[in-house]
Amino acid sequence: MNIFNIEEAAGRKRAKEKIRNQAALLDKANDAIIVRDLEHRIIYWNKSAARLYGFTKDEAIGKNTALLLYKEESPALIQARKVVIEKGEWTGELRQRTKEGKEIIVESHWTLVCDSDGKPNSILLINTDVTEKKKLLSDIEERKRAEEALRIFAVALEEAPDGVQIVDLDGYVIYSNKAVEKIYGFSPKEFKGKHLNEMNSDPEFAGEVIIPGIKERGCWVGELMVKHKDGRELPILLTTSMIKDRKGEPMAFVGIIRDITYLKEKENLQKQLLQAEKLATIGELAAGTAHQINNPLGNISLYAQMLLKNTKDDDTKAKLTIIDDEVNKAASIVKGLLDFARQSEPKLSRIDINKEIEKVLSILNPQLNDIKVTTDLVPLPPILADSGQIQQVIMNLLRNSIQSIEKNGEIMIRTTSKQDHIEISISDNGCGIPEENLDKIFDPFFTTKEQGKGTGLGLSVCYGIIKRHNGSIEVKSETGNGTMFTVKLPV
Repeated sequence: MNIFNIEEAAGRKRAKEKIRNQAALLDKANDAIIVRDLEHRIIYWNKSAARLYGFTKDEAIGKNTALLLYKEESPALIQARKVVIEKGEWTGELRQRTKEGKEIIVESHWTLVCDSDGKPNSILLINTDVTEKKKLLSDIEERKRAEEALRIFAVALEEAPDGVQIVDLDGYVIYSNKAVEKIYGFSPKEFKGKHLNEMNSDPEFAGEVIIPGIKERGCWVGELMVKHKDGRELPILLTTSMIKDRKGEPMAFVGIIRDITYLKEKENLQKQLLQAEKLATIGELAAGTAHQINNPLGNISLYAQMLLKNTKDDDTKAKLTIIDDEVNKAASIVKGLLDFARQSEPKLSRIDINKEIEKVLSILNPQLNDIKVTTDLVPLPPILADSGQIQQVIMNLLRNSIQSIEKNGEIMIRTTSKQDHIEISISDNGCGIPEENLDKIFDPFFTTKEQGKGTGLGLSVCYGIIKRHNGSIEVKSETGNGTMFTVKLPV
């Protein structure tokens, strides 16, 4: 019996020693190790559990895990309890809380523990803190999403059909997309660092109008003329707005640029078609009216001449002379109507427009007085045109300029060769034409001259001649700032 008791005591000692060693190992583990009974009461709490959750061993032992570690019954927690009883183990993620109320995420492994009879008596929980890992992965994923969003934005910006430019607060270009190059001809690299004033036909417009407008109202929208790399000018629609930083402070401007050359050409074409239809209708009416008026005027003139020859009374002669002069004026107007209405085809031959301009200038030279005429006539390919009719157009336009100039007069005549047409531009620094009259100046009998100083047929005749040459005639003018007529004729 003594030997048996001694062996039994030694066995218990070895068992206790083994348990102490196992407990010591569990305390050294990095993971939080918890054992709870089937009623959720904590019966073991290692040092890592104390470090992770902030509860000491004494504070944790005997407490309900659900009340101590969880804010609420989550679907994952309910699933863990069910599966561990049914299958003996469960692994998954759980959201728990610390003593300070901080939410943490743990990777938890649950194992059902049974006694020597195989009856469940507790559950072993091994929890690994993955909060920082999950946060890091979330940050990486968020960064990837942000990078992808930026990539998509960058591609969309580059492939946008309209030009997009970003400039600093002083008006210097920071960024340009591909569409800007298509509009201006300058690459994004060439554009970088340029000032907006360098691109506009009016070198002061951006600094005096656009930038102040954005700073004052936060945006500016309008049409303006800009310069292409090849030197030509083109119209754009510019829509701008302010870019602000997180504090709401202005940091840059963004502009959306749309080339509206096609729209302007279409608009001009529609105006020309409307004008042509209107003039055609008026022409038919004018032709019929002119022929009916011509015969009575001829008779009046004939009888006035006969009476002048047979009258010796000076007072009667003076009155008959006035009648004859007025009849001649009326006949001149009728002739203009017939010229306007005449639809005869031009007598075409190969002509040099520059030489036609020089011929007209030599004829008009005595009328120029103190007006300074400057020419910029570049070599042009010969075109098919009626020399006499083209001279008539140039002469009419120059006479208009001469009559509009009051003092310190200047007239500029330019010719330009394009791919499929040539251009003649005649500009002056005269009184200009009010905006409300620009759509009427090609109408028959419309004139801005004083009564008796013009019939209002000159420009309508010019319009008809140019249209019969398959060309176009345009006008730009502003009251007090002169007028420019541009004639385009096909090569």
